[in-house]
Amino acid sequence: MTDERAPARQILLIAAHGSSTDERAHAQVLGHTARIATLVPHDVTITGFARGTPSIADAMSQCVKSANGARSVVTVLPFMTSAGHYATQVLPRRLRDALDTHDAARISIATTAPVGSSRRIATLLQRRALRIAALQRWSPADVAIVIVGHGTRRQATSRDTAMAHARSLARHGWNAVQAAFIDDDPTIADMVATLRARQVIVLPFLIGGGAHHLIDIPEALGFPEIDDRADAPPAPMRDATGRTFVLDAPIGSDETLADIAATIASQAWLRNARTRRPAGKSQRGTVHLVGAGPGAPDLISLRGRRALSRADVVLHDRLVSDALLAMARPDARLIDVGKESSTPQSSQHAINAMLIAEAQRGNRVVRLKGGDPFVFGRGSEEVDACEAAGIRVRVTPGISSALAGPAAAGIAVTARHISRGFAVVTASTDSGEAHSVEHLVAFAQVDTLVVLMGRGRLQAICAMLIDAGRDADTPVACIERATLPDQREVRGTLRTISQLADAAGILAPVVIVIGATAGTSAMSVTEAQTLTEAGISP
Repeated sequence: MTDERAPARQILLIAAHGSSTDERAHAQVLGHTARIATLVPHDVTITGFARGTPSIADAMSQCVKSANGARSVVTVLPFMTSAGHYATQVLPRRLRDALDTHDAARISIATTAPVGSSRRIATLLQRRALRIAALQRWSPADVAIVIVGHGTRRQATSRDTAMAHARSLARHGWNAVQAAFIDDDPTIADMVATLRARQVIVLPFLIGGGAHHLIDIPEALGFPEIDDRADAPPAPMRDATGRTFVLDAPIGSDETLADIAATIASQAWLRNARTRRPAGKSQRGTVHLVGAGPGAPDLISLRGRRALSRADVVLHDRLVSDALLAMARPDARLIDVGKESSTPQSSQHAINAMLIAEAQRGNRVVRLKGGDPFVFGRGSEEVDACEAAGIRVRVTPGISSALAGPAAAGIAVTARHISRGFAVVTASTDSGEAHSVEHLVAFAQVDTLVVLMGRGRLQAICAMLIDAGRDADTPVACIERATLPDQREVRGTLRTISQLADAAGILAPVVIVIGATAGTSAMSVTEAQTLTEAGISP
């Protein structure tokens, strides 16, 4: 006899449109699925395609087999851009038909919103547009953006998400941001005709792309089909009027998409889980500073994850991922107290006051801080404030990007025979002076220097170190978004790195590594040791 009080088995079914002709798009979805499976708490993750194999029917059969007669919830995540014809008509029908062929009385289905509807997609599009603008040396104020969705006249709601993302990007200082569609109005040609900007970035709001990306969109812009080169950067194209267009790759090529999908799935898991909240709160709450780690959501500690899952209130930094926040209870209050130089921010005093106030209300408060709370995170100030107010406070360490960034790039900061030690410094100052880096002079001769929060001052940092006697040919590595799927690296020297980083469109957050180790990788360290032992300078 089964225990109906036992938690239901949770199965994740990722349902994609798929393609019977575009093998690359098919492989991309399977790659995303493999990563999602490592990030979500579901018992099993299964993939099905409306077009291609495995089919939705085959995937549902796998779900039933996995349930094995137990009470189960199948969370269906449409790996699609919008609530269009396939997401709202085709997929539900195929799920019903597939389930009808099985004895599945103990299986329930819960469908999430399509991955393309997440507000984080707008952030993804903004980041891709900024990177293209940086590579082309364009000012956003002179650039128009066209977000191209598929659309369909069979389903009016298919346009909604692309248009919502366009409205979001329009708030970021671009000359113009519009949505256009391959199979709906406004068409690409009609929309482009209304633009006044001479520089246009086209962002395909498509998972796979295929012929739509390589043929249909270029043709609508008046260009021949483009080469199918997945790794080639988008090349500028000039039309007869002298306007320059850059056509980006589809969003399905962006590895961040898996993290977004995992967040949606994890939130669904929490809604479906039979969580039990304690009957009452203690008279006085607690504050727990938790290191969120360097970026990748699976790099938080087990202790930190447990604390997050029990919190009543979570005060989090700006760079903490949604996938991590999804680990909080569904009824937990999430408060963004992140700081960014170009936006309004919560002062440290205000954050301290919020921590104390929430704890005094009897809440279990987690202060979720990027990296480690005590490595340039002002965690000690928060501990002091809480203890002065009589609040019990605990600290769970996290992996700092100062260590994770170099490691993710294959750089051993204390590689034997290359570096006898390293220093971690921040390019920011207490005074907030935007270009003040004089405090770094004391570290000029450290074997390996790791600089955090230094992207905007990279040129000044390099110039200061050279003036302080460091060799201009000292290797430097810049690691963007370390440990995340879209991590990028640029390597050069103190003389060249600033120009190389600008040319590559490297954006914050960046970990900067300076020293001989920055010219090595995990594979080349052994070679360097061998040369050193032979009396040859590596």
